[in-house]
Amino acid sequence: MVQRPIRQLQLLLQRKEIMKHVVSGVTDRTQLVNYVGDSRSTVYRALDDLAEEGLLVEKRGNYSPTPLAEILFEEVIDLHEMSTTVNKAEAIIQSMDGEDLVPHLFQDASVTLPTRYAPNKPFSAVSEFASGKSTLRVLIPGFIPQVITALSDHMAEAEVEVVVEEDSLATLERKSAVRAELGPLIERKGIRTTSSEIPFILLVTDRSSPSTCLVGYDNGRILGTIETTAPKAYQWATDLYMSHHSSSTLVGPEAVKMT
Repeated sequence: MVQRPIRQLQLLLQRKEIMKHVVSGVTDRTQLVNYVGDSRSTVYRALDDLAEEGLLVEKRGNYSPTPLAEILFEEVIDLHEMSTTVNKAEAIIQSMDGEDLVPHLFQDASVTLPTRYAPNKPFSAVSEFASGKSTLRVLIPGFIPQVITALSDHMAEAEVEVVVEEDSLATLERKSAVRAELGPLIERKGIRTTSSEIPFILLVTDRSSPSTCLVGYDNGRILGTIETTAPKAYQWATDLYMSHHSSSTLVGPEAVKMT
C-alpha cells in the first residue's frame, strides 16, 4: 500500500497546475475552473482529492492550502523543474561525448532548444550570452558559421579569446564570410589553435560575472544551449578551457589568408 506522504507528493505533481493557482491566492473553485481550463467536474474532483489528502482546506466553496501543502508543493515544483531541465538537456549532453564533461554540474541550468517555429533560438541564446560581457573565452572544435555569427556582434565590445582545433585553419581559408567576421579579432589578438580534440563548444565569461554556456552541435546543426551561473560548473569550465589554452599556439593574420 502506498504511504500517505508518497500519495501526497504524487497528487501534488499530478495537480500542480491547480495547486499553483491556489497557492498564489486563487481560492474560489469557479475561478479555478476558468484559470486551469479543465472541465468543471475534473477541477472539482481534483480539489476533493487534494482536500481528502490533507493538502487543501475547503470552506464554502473556497480552498486554501494547508501549511504542509505549501512546503511540499515548493519541493515538488523544484524537483519537477530540475527533472524538466535534465530531460531537455539530455539530447544535448549525449551529443557531447567528451570524457571531460560532467553532466550533473548542469542540473540547475537554463536550456534553450530549437523549435519548429524558432529553429534559430539557440543562436539567439548564444548571442544573448555574449552580450555585455567584458571577457569571453571560447573553446570550439571548428569555425562553425552560425556560432561565429552569433558571437561576432559582441567581439568588438568584449575581450575575446578563441581556442580552436588547428585543422580548422585550412577550413577558415575557404569560408570567406566567417573569415570576414573573425577578421577584426584575428587582426587584434590572433587565434589560438590546439592539436587536441575539442569535443563540444564551451563559452566562459569573466570572474566578475561568472557564467558558462555549453553549445551542442552535431553534423551541421545546433542541438541547443545549456547555460548556468553555478560556481562549480564555472570552475569546471574555466579549468577545462585553461587545459586546452595551455597547450595551444597563438597564430596571427599571417597564418590565415585574410583575403
